[in-house]
Amino acid sequence: MASPRNVLAVIGTTGVGKSQYAISLARSQALQHASIRPTVLSSDSMQLYEGLPVITNKATEQEMAGVEHWGIGCVKPGEGGSWEVGKWCLEAWEKIECMNPMTELPIICGGTHYYTQHFLFPPSQLSFDRNTTNGIVSKSKNTKWRPQYSIDEVLDTLGRIDARSHGIADKIGSEPDIRHYLDTFYLPEPVFPPSWIESNGTSCSSETTLSDRQLLAQHRLLALLDEREAGRWHWRDGRKVKRALERWWESVEAVRRGPAKKDGETEEESQEQSVARPRLRTLMFWVYDDLEKLAPRLDRRVDKMVELGLIDEIKQLREIAVHIYGTEEAIDHQEGIFQSIGYKEFSHIPTSRLTPSDPLFAPALERMKISTRQYAKRQLKWIQKQLLPVIRQALNQERTGGQEEQSVWVYVVRGGDADVALGEEILQRFMRDEPMPDYRTIGHPRAEELLKLLATAEDGTENEGAAGTTVPDIQQRQLLNARLECEVCSTPSQPVTIIKSEWIAHLKSKSHRRSKAQRDREMGKGPDYTAVREEAARRKAAKEEEAAAARARSEEHMEDVGL
Repeated sequence: MASPRNVLAVIGTTGVGKSQYAISLARSQALQHASIRPTVLSSDSMQLYEGLPVITNKATEQEMAGVEHWGIGCVKPGEGGSWEVGKWCLEAWEKIECMNPMTELPIICGGTHYYTQHFLFPPSQLSFDRNTTNGIVSKSKNTKWRPQYSIDEVLDTLGRIDARSHGIADKIGSEPDIRHYLDTFYLPEPVFPPSWIESNGTSCSSETTLSDRQLLAQHRLLALLDEREAGRWHWRDGRKVKRALERWWESVEAVRRGPAKKDGETEEESQEQSVARPRLRTLMFWVYDDLEKLAPRLDRRVDKMVELGLIDEIKQLREIAVHIYGTEEAIDHQEGIFQSIGYKEFSHIPTSRLTPSDPLFAPALERMKISTRQYAKRQLKWIQKQLLPVIRQALNQERTGGQEEQSVWVYVVRGGDADVALGEEILQRFMRDEPMPDYRTIGHPRAEELLKLLATAEDGTENEGAAGTTVPDIQQRQLLNARLECEVCSTPSQPVTIIKSEWIAHLKSKSHRRSKAQRDREMGKGPDYTAVREEAARRKAAKEEEAAAARARSEEHMEDVGL
């Protein structure tokens, strides 16, 4: 059996120095002496887009220092759609397969950690082919997802899965409006069932300007197809609801294609593939700095972005928006290049006033700094809650499966030049297949604490705190993230849904108590305050009478004394 090829990965929060560290290792003597040619594969979903180097924080030619980079400037904004994780993984794998494993080393580096995670440890549920070549011809140049099978083929397959699915297929087939919506939901202008949306004559049904009723209709369709999956998402989260609809369609298509079990593979082995396994021999460096120390650097970087031309790039993006949607306002800030931090934060300032001297500029700049710091927190949370548990599962599989050779190593290092020499030494050992150092004793002072999830005792048992820490699959996520609708706070056009874990807190909240009190009054179930109000009125009248009597006595006394 051929040995898996080597790959180097560099992860970390935004602004911590990932790119600098990756390029330093790419230019290290460890690779030069071995005549290894490195290529950095950018795993950054915003740097995929052509141009706009400031708002996407691309490395300059000087910073790249002659090292080949892939995955930067691959997609023209507004054309071809954005790359989902499956698309990126597929393209990155094709790039790596073109590289000579003996003389070339791929270095995956970027802040979109779910790209890195799903590429190195691909779960079975991940669809690498985003259905962009072999199916129905897209009806719009902006469509990034399209089905491989027609609506008739999907309904036919659905009707043969089980009794429940058969019932869903019958319902959709018997209601032309719902059927037409299911056949067009993925298009920029889906045809909503008239009974599900507003009857106000609006003609705008663009994905970026969906009304509340249109968002509800989208969620209602998902609930019809997969009630448990619909329970994971808030109805206002249109992008995730739409992606869930795409996944549902893909699952039916997978049934129609039939199982893709490998030759000689047992049923147990096929099921085990649902747990992510490493497909490359991986050395990973986590460039880390405490968020408290990182925050001032992030703020300074945002200020520098303004100096380098951030405003001009925001104006360019607005021109792209007009080209795609016909207006600057009709923008989904959770889609494509428009997710870039800085675009949304300045969206309320008209283009003619988009200058640092405008009174609205400073607050917008502060919001951008806050968004950047929040993004760093989310990245750190992803590494700790998603990536590390997957790595731990992979290591446990190797141990329990009797695999003698380890295939994944993780080290925490400091940014800048502090741990570059250490990284070069570790990389040299990795490339020579020499014994690797203990991650707990080198690198960042907090390395052992940050990687405690990966630790095992000498006898191979799990470290305290690591037990039960696994990445939930789709069914588990449906249970963990299930939402409950609050009938007290909801209205027909504005459902209020709460995650199960927050349900008790919601019942105790002021907003819920206020809604309940109002509802009770409307239904005549509230406390009767009539007697209380009457008693208060009686006391007020008595006080007024007493005061009037006192004034009368005083006037009478004054008359008696001749005043």
